[in-house]
Amino acid sequence: MKIFTFLLPASLACYPAAAKQNNPVKSYLDYVYKAEHDIAQGNYAGASLYYDSAFATGFHPWAADIYNYSLCAIAQKDLKQTLRLSKMLVLKGADLVFFQKEIYRPFARSAEYKELEKQYPKLKQERSKHIDTKLVQQLKNYVAVDQSLHRQLPNPSNEFQRRVHNQDDSLARVLNTLLQKHQYLSEDILGGRFEDTILNAEPIWGIIALHQFEGEGTILFKTVNNAIHYGKLRPDIGLEWIQHGNFTKVVYTSNYFILNDTLREWEIKKAGLTNPSIFLLSEQATKKEEELQDYYHIDDPGNIIDRLYFNYSRLSKRTAAYTNGFLISPKPSIVNGPDQLKDQFRKTSVVVHRTNK
Repeated sequence: MKIFTFLLPASLACYPAAAKQNNPVKSYLDYVYKAEHDIAQGNYAGASLYYDSAFATGFHPWAADIYNYSLCAIAQKDLKQTLRLSKMLVLKGADLVFFQKEIYRPFARSAEYKELEKQYPKLKQERSKHIDTKLVQQLKNYVAVDQSLHRQLPNPSNEFQRRVHNQDDSLARVLNTLLQKHQYLSEDILGGRFEDTILNAEPIWGIIALHQFEGEGTILFKTVNNAIHYGKLRPDIGLEWIQHGNFTKVVYTSNYFILNDTLREWEIKKAGLTNPSIFLLSEQATKKEEELQDYYHIDDPGNIIDRLYFNYSRLSKRTAAYTNGFLISPKPSIVNGPDQLKDQFRKTSVVVHRTNK
C-alpha cells in the first residue's frame, strides 16, 4: 500500500490566524456540509435551512449545491422554492431538458414549471452576460487535444509516453495562465457543466489538471491550491487531483458527479464514476492535519463517513436510487480508516484500499 505523508503548501505555512475568521468560503462550506449531513439523515427541512444560511453568506453557490437544495424542495413539495432554485440552475447553464428527469416530475407537471418555461428565454439571455462561452469553447478545444493522446493509452512505447507527458505539461502551462487570468476559471465565468439531464460538478478543464497531477507535475499545484482556498474550486474536486501527485495526502477526495437520477449503469460509466476513492483524516488529527483541514475547508471526518454510508446505500439499491437524485459523496472506498469502519465496509463488499485510476 502506498505510504501517505503530509506536505504543507508553502502558502499554508504563513496562513494568518485572522484569515480563519469571518471567511465567507469557510462559512458557506460549513453550512453546506451541515446540509449534506441532514440530507444523509433524510432531514430535508433541516438541510434547506442550512442551504438558506449558506446562500446568505454572499458566496456564489455552486451548481451542485443549488441542485441538491432543489431536490430538498421537491422532497418537501415546495414547488415555489423549486422554481426559485430552478431559475438559479438555468442561470448556471441548465436548459429545460434538465428538469425532465424523474426526480423533477412533480415540478415538471406544475404551474411553477410553466412559469419557468415562460421566463426561460429571458433567463438564458441573462446568463449569456456572465458566462464566457468563447472561453468555454477554448477550454473544450484544449480538452480535445488532451484526449487525442490519452485515448490511445495504454501504450508501452517510451516515445509515446514522452509525447503524453510533454503534451500534459504544455496544456498545464496554458491552463495555468488562464486560471490566473480568468478568476481561476470558476463557475462564475464558465457556468455549471450541464449535459442534458446530467450535472457534472467537476469543471470542464478538470481532466487537464488531473493528468498533470497524475504525472506528478508541479505546474498547477500553487494555482489549484489557491483556487481551493479562495473558494473558486470545490475542495473535494481539487484535492482529488492533488492526491495523485507527491503533495497533500490523507484528505478525502471525490469525483463528485451529479448523475441522472435513474442511475443506469451506462450513465454512471458515461459520467466517469467508475472507482473513485475516499481518503479520511485520522480521528486523532495532528496540528498539521488540522491546519490542512482548515486551509482546504474540509469537513469533519464523522460527517464524511455519514455521507459515505448514505451514498453507498443509494448506489447499491436500485429502487432507492431511482427516486433519490442526491449525490453528496462518491461511491466509497476507504484508506487507513478505523478498523471498525473497514469491517463494516467489507461486509458490504466495498474495496478497502486505494484504487488507482
